[in-house]
Amino acid sequence: MLRGRRFLSRWSLWGTLPVAVTVMGAYFGSDGGRPGALFVVSAASWVVAVAVLWPLARWVARWAHPTGRAVAVAVVVTVLAGTRPLLLDALCGMVGAIAAPPEWLPFRVATNLVVWWAVLSVLALLAETVRERRIANRRLAVLAADFASIEHEGAERARAVQRLVEECRGELVSEAAHLDPERGEAVARFSQRVREWSHRFAQQAEAARNRRADPHPADATPRGGGRLPGAMLRVPPVGAVSALWALLVLPYAVRQLPPATLAVSCLLLIGGGLAIDVAVRRRRIRAVNRVAVLLALWSVAGVVLALLVLLGSGAPLRYAWVSALALPLVALVLCRCTGLVHGLGLDGRRLETMVRERQRSLAAANAEAHRVAEATSRRLHGAVQAACVRMLASVGGEPAEATLLELREALAPLGAAVVPAVHSGAAPLDAVLHDWARVVPLMHEISPEARELLEAAPGAAAGAAEVVTEGLVNAVKHAAAPQVRVSVTRVQTAAGVRLDVEVVSAGVLPAGAALRGDAPVALIGAELGQRGGDVVLRASLAVPAVVPTAHSADPFGATR
Repeated sequence: MLRGRRFLSRWSLWGTLPVAVTVMGAYFGSDGGRPGALFVVSAASWVVAVAVLWPLARWVARWAHPTGRAVAVAVVVTVLAGTRPLLLDALCGMVGAIAAPPEWLPFRVATNLVVWWAVLSVLALLAETVRERRIANRRLAVLAADFASIEHEGAERARAVQRLVEECRGELVSEAAHLDPERGEAVARFSQRVREWSHRFAQQAEAARNRRADPHPADATPRGGGRLPGAMLRVPPVGAVSALWALLVLPYAVRQLPPATLAVSCLLLIGGGLAIDVAVRRRRIRAVNRVAVLLALWSVAGVVLALLVLLGSGAPLRYAWVSALALPLVALVLCRCTGLVHGLGLDGRRLETMVRERQRSLAAANAEAHRVAEATSRRLHGAVQAACVRMLASVGGEPAEATLLELREALAPLGAAVVPAVHSGAAPLDAVLHDWARVVPLMHEISPEARELLEAAPGAAAGAAEVVTEGLVNAVKHAAAPQVRVSVTRVQTAAGVRLDVEVVSAGVLPAGAALRGDAPVALIGAELGQRGGDVVLRASLAVPAVVPTAHSADPFGATR
């Protein structure tokens, strides 16, 4: 993380302001200054830090060498944190406050180093998490828009094929109504028209199956310069408030508080924090009220901690407001961050669901156009053309009227609803590969043995299609220019024949990224991992594979 270009950002600089004016302020150790003046001193120390760190952040963002970036940031942050106590002492002298005793200086330097490095690291991790999710969501949105456009084309193609069928039926029925079965040349011309229409519909069927478009690269550059987007408040994970508060104040507490007071404070913080986290998650409390209840309880906890410090250590009264104000502020900040990350996660899951739904709609539209065109071509080439041949053979004979009636009966079903064909064999997997090849650069290889297995086991094909779809969605989320390789092979194991499906794309998985345990692909044994510079989704499917219930329209049906 330190070697990256975004360890220091607007988020990390603004995020240090509340810390600088509360728990890391000039209130502890100095004497003789008014609280308002000490607040100004604390804020001024933050301004000085920003004046140093902001140009550094701009500079390292343009520096290409990662090790050089890491060294520069580490040196400047360490020096700045280590010298901050001296800066506070100098500023306190300017407002008439007496600086902390000199023997406290080593402890103050160590405290600043620990706290500032911890705060900057947490903020950088949060900023990078939000940035990655925003980029992934933008890529998914572009992909969903591409699929929507292609889906519209597919639906329009299906309507166009149906209109063409009606036009064909109207033209041929009209000609057949005036066709003289005794005139061989007229029957031959009509037969030629039937052949032309049959070939036209065969081309339409092929176009519906194989039509492709150039993939559109997704512009996933996040907008807004990394600013926090709007997000609702949400209860943070259990223990998060207690852990962050302990990180911020424990160095001072160890130095300032008597052992008994410190022990009671720690027990109160841990036990009380756990009790608050459990209480706000009770079913009796409505979800919309949980954040308000959480903030109220942590406000009470802050007051209790302040009274404990005052009564147990005899600390000055000005110390009390820090925990009373800063503890609920810490809870509020964590609620904001948790809501932000959770909201982006929900957006990503909805977009994933939208992509899957549109891909299925596209497959259905293409299948409809293909079925109608193929059925019409087959009828024209079969029953209608056969009636024409028999009519030509009977020219000059008695059965001519019978063959004309047969021709008209063969033309009557044109344009009628076509019963949808049941997908069998490798059709589900082929449809996924065909449709996704229109929006991402995709290479795929299905071994002859695997294709034979897919044709014989539709369940395995459906499972493979589910795995491939999941891998393609992940590729779009985690690779700026996804180039995906799909391989499907047949493997003989001691437990029987299995189908190995692997989806490989260039990219790096975010820390902790994994398939949800209840995701359909996870339930059939898929695993997500990193292989060098590639993200790999792999599954070994039993044959016949048992595929879990398909993704529903529920926006939470995505895997990550």
